[in-house]
Amino acid sequence: MTTVQDQFGIGSIGHAVATSREFFCGVELEIEDIKSTDDVQSNCSGVIVESDHSLRNNGLEFKFGPVKFDQALSTFNNIWKYLKVGKTPFSERTSIHVHVNARCLTTDEARQLVLLYALYEPLFFNFVGNERKNNIFCVPLNYTSLPNTYKSNLVAMHKAWSKYTAFNICPMGPGKDGSDCHGTIEFRHMYGTKDPEVFKKWLTTLKELYTFVEKNTGFNIIKTILSGKDMAAYASAVIPTLATDMTLGQINNLIEDSLIDVKLSSGGLTK
Repeated sequence: MTTVQDQFGIGSIGHAVATSREFFCGVELEIEDIKSTDDVQSNCSGVIVESDHSLRNNGLEFKFGPVKFDQALSTFNNIWKYLKVGKTPFSERTSIHVHVNARCLTTDEARQLVLLYALYEPLFFNFVGNERKNNIFCVPLNYTSLPNTYKSNLVAMHKAWSKYTAFNICPMGPGKDGSDCHGTIEFRHMYGTKDPEVFKKWLTTLKELYTFVEKNTGFNIIKTILSGKDMAAYASAVIPTLATDMTLGQINNLIEDSLIDVKLSSGGLTK
């Protein structure tokens, strides 16, 4: 089976992400009102600090990865242990972007991941809140024309995608501007926060979604839907962390429209 990195011609980077199907991620933290980064740069190995002109008040971006789940949590905590900030480090301009490695998924598995996310997208936004949902740099898929691409193969999906969607598959392959492939899927939803429990819950959810697809080889979302599965109840198998505190009625109400969008993709490759 063709993998994502084979399909898009992504070269080896001498890292486990090129050969492993384990969960790896890269993280970008946007933070404002920064007083000093000296201790971060001295004590947080592997963290890159960059300027970001969209941020104000000495705002900077902190990048690290690719790393496994536990290391992502510990690096996040270490940054906030050593970073010196003022009273307003977060605003509508700050967010946390997580890139999930998809290099070693097959193209069909990656496509199934896209469709699974599309179905349960309302649960992701239910967690992060309406402010992110209404942010022009974090657009829900069902606010766009992208559901029309759900019946297409992964390459056609990628070609049509927009980088400012909350769930962004553009980094998976070559950029429209000729930029390099990274073999990742970017989750842009999370608001700026220093709360380790919020970040852990978010990262756990992303790992659950990825791991469900990685472990369930041959999974087909359309066949699952058409078999009569209650997709609200099924959320507890795919993203249990988000589904745990919700009733089936609440989940059903949230996914009513996205379920239709995904069902319509049955006219394509998911028959």
